[in-house]
Amino acid sequence: MLLELGVPQGLVVSRWGGGEEVLDRVMESARSEALTGYLKVVLSAGGERSESLVSLSAGVPSVCMHVYRPAGVDEIWFLGDVAAEYLWYDASRPEASLSMHAEVDLKDYENLFPGARVRRVEAPPNPLPAERVRAEKLRRAEPENTGEHLLAAAGLETGERSERQAQGVYDLILQYHKMRSTVQRAGVCDDCGGPVDLLGYCPRCASREDGPGVPRMEPRHSFDTFVSGRGTRFAEAAARAVSADPGHRYNPLVIHARAGMGKTHLLQAIGRELRKGRGEMNVTYLPLDAVDLSAGDASAAALRQELEAADALLLDDVQFLSGKDRLQEEMLRAINRLVASTKQVVVTADRSPRDIPSLTDRLVSRLESGLVVDMGPPDLEARRELLRREAAERRAEVPPEVLDLLAETCRESPRQLEGGMNRVLAFASLMGARVDLDLAREVMGTPSTEKEEVRVVDGRSYLVEEPRPEHAYRLLASHIDQGARALVFSRSNPASVRERLQGRKAEIIWLTEHETKGVRTLPPTLEKIVMLSEDHIRKEGASIVMLDDLHYLISNATFDGVIRFVRSLVDQVSERRAVFMVSVSPDSLKVQERSVLERELEPVRP
Repeated sequence: MLLELGVPQGLVVSRWGGGEEVLDRVMESARSEALTGYLKVVLSAGGERSESLVSLSAGVPSVCMHVYRPAGVDEIWFLGDVAAEYLWYDASRPEASLSMHAEVDLKDYENLFPGARVRRVEAPPNPLPAERVRAEKLRRAEPENTGEHLLAAAGLETGERSERQAQGVYDLILQYHKMRSTVQRAGVCDDCGGPVDLLGYCPRCASREDGPGVPRMEPRHSFDTFVSGRGTRFAEAAARAVSADPGHRYNPLVIHARAGMGKTHLLQAIGRELRKGRGEMNVTYLPLDAVDLSAGDASAAALRQELEAADALLLDDVQFLSGKDRLQEEMLRAINRLVASTKQVVVTADRSPRDIPSLTDRLVSRLESGLVVDMGPPDLEARRELLRREAAERRAEVPPEVLDLLAETCRESPRQLEGGMNRVLAFASLMGARVDLDLAREVMGTPSTEKEEVRVVDGRSYLVEEPRPEHAYRLLASHIDQGARALVFSRSNPASVRERLQGRKAEIIWLTEHETKGVRTLPPTLEKIVMLSEDHIRKEGASIVMLDDLHYLISNATFDGVIRFVRSLVDQVSERRAVFMVSVSPDSLKVQERSVLERELEPVRP
């Protein structure tokens, strides 16, 4: 549906269950905090599903979209004021789920759907009873309300716009058509044998549920389709081991990695493998961002009943338990029972359990009592293989040199690789052009050599503001080439850092709680980082210290503590032949935080 067609997750800052006046309170909170992002409302009931999105700019609504999928019928799209009306109706239902997403820019969607603009989201003047709303949606349905028609029309319009405006649209159009073609061959539900969509959502099963439907496992996520590389081999081996001998090898198994690395793919591959030849095994897959106990004792009892029936429990994105004490207690009780009964538990998270804020010590201890493995970014050969498979699945002719360019450009995650392929194929399709190296370079915006001639200067400290530390690593490489010794504190696997530096010598320290043989690791402790940095820059000769993800330190300490850390190194560097450089995504900082950092460090904006 709409919200799976490329809308970024962003940072989920709050969640609510539906109910009367809930939407009013949510919108008032967004206005008071001047929030920029979007509100998402999901409702699944009676075998039908609807999703709504309203984008916010400084707390003011700007675009609203609503997608309704009746059982056995293609989804119907509504835009603008009509969509806002249906969003209000859905949010008023107790079984609805609301989530607020920050640090997201949806300007491309505003350009794509000019008819979706709204000025307010509020109760209709004459609200309809719930049973009338469904009939009203069906009555308003027209051929031009289908997603395919709307996106096709948008594609024609954007063909006349500037390339800068259209770039985000290409992703959405291509992802939409990819999703529709995949849905047609997506497969069947493991539970009832009925048809499922791309996300594994089964309307037949949802119609038998009392509460909101939970997405089933994606049919394409299996061990056969998982591409392994240096950074994922250990995690894949552990996943295969628990699939072959559940409950006995590593229990619980925790797999952690940044978003888009493939941890959900591995988790669901385990679930599918457990079900093979074990028809009697009840494998419960639970994405924790979809779990909400705000409805009170009834929702807690329903969750407890589901957990008690599980023979294997797969928990996706355990970081969403942060600050939810009651839900943590339910999960801890279930995990303890399953492990004691030699029933397998597998958990994914975006960081190590002990790095997740507001998790109880008991839950952290239980999760770490088994095996904790992390997943690093794919190496070059794995990236090439991922791209080859992606092109084959799309039945697209992509020359090897284009695959190589994408593999070199998109280094961070499989999701980034897929996004790069999306942009190239969408651009070629909409422009009626053949995919070749020149087109790929134009779309991907390969950095010019002129920009790479920028140099950093001894005695100064820099704040490189960019979504990913691409430019920062180019500056680092340039300074190493001038003879400087380099010390890098990185959130990425050291193999990925060495690949970025292309053979240049640097001391690399991996900021992680996970100890790895043959790799120097360090927990994100400010005092230790300062001590190692000072030792490095005090040595004879030119030197540079780089931190490639400042936000990671902020999330594991206080902002005031990080500022004291920055000031300490700035003072040390100013008196020596040394450079201090940090990379940070501007979207990860509050306005005040960014302003303070820019006073302490020289901002660099590639």
